[in-house]
Amino acid sequence: PDDGILYSVLNKDGTGDLWTLARDAQTPTKLIDCPQAICNSAAWSPDQRWLAFTKRNNTSFSSGALSPPRLWLLDRQTQQATQLFDDKQRLGFEPRWSSDGQWLSYLAPDLGGVGVHNVVTQAEHFYPTPTGETGSWHPRRNLLLISITNPSSDRASIHLLRIDVATNEQRNLSSANNLVEDNGAAWSPDGEWIAFRRKELTGPHATLGAQLWHMR
Repeated sequence: PDDGILYSVLNKDGTGDLWTLARDAQTPTKLIDCPQAICNSAAWSPDQRWLAFTKRNNTSFSSGALSPPRLWLLDRQTQQATQLFDDKQRLGFEPRWSSDGQWLSYLAPDLGGVGVHNVVTQAEHFYPTPTGETGSWHPRRNLLLISITNPSSDRASIHLLRIDVATNEQRNLSSANNLVEDNGAAWSPDGEWIAFRRKELTGPHATLGAQLWHMR
């Protein structure tokens, strides 16, 4: 939150709780107690009303670190935590909020991509991606950047896809025929630029590793 930091603490018994430390405080405060589970990868909504986090239960078969991740929401006003999805078996982790606090993106390991969930309307979208990256939200608009396998090329390449999650309108920012690997995108604070990693796969500028690029 604006007045401090939020972090996860791994306990000696293999569980993990969520703690906060206010900006001027000397002592941290436990925010969420997670007995028999590990809670981590938490994110506040922009108005700080909600906290999305990942919970992995300890079982008789495995520790929480190896258990399937599920998404939870904490209502800061009532201090009640509930699972995000009605289907309690749905998996998800690494939640990220849109700027208006209505959309929540996450990694869906069982589906192999990025899921997007509207916490107000319950609308759902899913976008396959091989990169394991959660994507990046525009700082002012409901636009999400993710990396996808380019479907227009016979040769494997990774392109940046800009998605308007409200309309599901999609735009390939890497150019359909470009043989590149583009990923790790981040918006500038004003939303006018993106920075990203690019590896050129062919041509005079082909490189063994990725370079940093920026695009308006």
